[in-house]
Amino acid sequence: MPPLASFLAAWLGWILLEEQPEWVAAPRPVLLGLLLALPWALAWRWHRAAARGRVCPEWRGVLFFAAPLLLHLLWLGPCGGLELLGRVDWPAALGSWAGVLPWLWFLPPLRFGEARAAGLAPAAARRLVFRQLRGILFFLLPVAVISQFWEWGSAWLIEPLGEETAERLLGLGSLALVVPLVFPVLPRALGASGRLPAWQEAARELWPGRGRPPRVLYWPTQGLIANAIAVGAGSFGWVLLSDRLLQRLDGPTVRAVLAHELSHLRRGHHLILGAGGLAALFLGEEITLLLGEDAPGSLSIFLGLGLALVPFVPASRCFEMQADLDAMTREPSLGPHLIQALVVLGGPEPRLGFRHLPPARRVEELARCLADPARAEFWHRRARRYRRLYLGAALLALLFQVLHLAGPDRGSL
Repeated sequence: MPPLASFLAAWLGWILLEEQPEWVAAPRPVLLGLLLALPWALAWRWHRAAARGRVCPEWRGVLFFAAPLLLHLLWLGPCGGLELLGRVDWPAALGSWAGVLPWLWFLPPLRFGEARAAGLAPAAARRLVFRQLRGILFFLLPVAVISQFWEWGSAWLIEPLGEETAERLLGLGSLALVVPLVFPVLPRALGASGRLPAWQEAARELWPGRGRPPRVLYWPTQGLIANAIAVGAGSFGWVLLSDRLLQRLDGPTVRAVLAHELSHLRRGHHLILGAGGLAALFLGEEITLLLGEDAPGSLSIFLGLGLALVPFVPASRCFEMQADLDAMTREPSLGPHLIQALVVLGGPEPRLGFRHLPPARRVEELARCLADPARAEFWHRRARRYRRLYLGAALLALLFQVLHLAGPDRGSL
């Protein structure tokens, strides 16, 4: 999967530095050149170390997130790279993400070093890096289109409607563009490479919703990730099964994992979380307006992200438990196999603990739910509460936008 967390952090860092020019130094060509060359030198060093069996596996976490981000921020700030980028007259479609171009330069060698540290052969490591870069570019494509939409819309709408009304209409119009632009490219952006006919038939048997079942796709990770992910919602969704997952789990256990992901799609968990995240961004904007004109523009983004992240982890963990329970209700024989999947994958996949309960705790909860229906109902009740919270926040944010459009003085908190 593309390192989207590091990418988002690079984007936010660029926005923050743009608003604080005093943090940005004059260009220092020697330091800029050294920074640009450093990750490639490190990749060569890790390549040599891996060939001799001298690679430290603890490097992987640093390479996954922090290294490209740190080098990117150093390049933009103290070494003056941001000032160099600012001298270029970028078209709107490129200017919206030009600040992360250096991050895209730093990423390939560091990810190549990570892949070599994980034991991949050079050819497999190159394929992994190419797939991740392609995924990032797929995510950038909708941003580029929406930025161009804003530039053209601003030229047409600001004079007849006024700046504030035009910006809010363009914001709502951008949201209308997001879904048709993003949904078709999501599986490819995450690295899916083809269908799995046998598991597509299993999805047809297990699908609890109406209409055709979601599509089941193969997710090549060069054997690094043992996981499955659901993308989209309902019949307009996909389930991605990774290569390592299919290698490590037997048929009934993969079937249990598939039933879990299908439950996410039927209940629209990811759409609910996404709607809540967008609502939080809008509410962050409302709070920034209350602080007055002196508040930096990026403050609304950081406030919105804060509002979105506070309930995200508990809500996501609750939805994961609900999907487990749905799978066991749909086909009771899957319960032991679902627990087996958690036991097998829990040890070598610690990243599952961020959005999920820790594997041992999750297995314990599932055993309690199997023995006590009241415990299962407790998780369903919590999931319904989080669903109402997120949907209520989305409706509130939409209401504020409508009030602002109705009159500039009516939409403030």
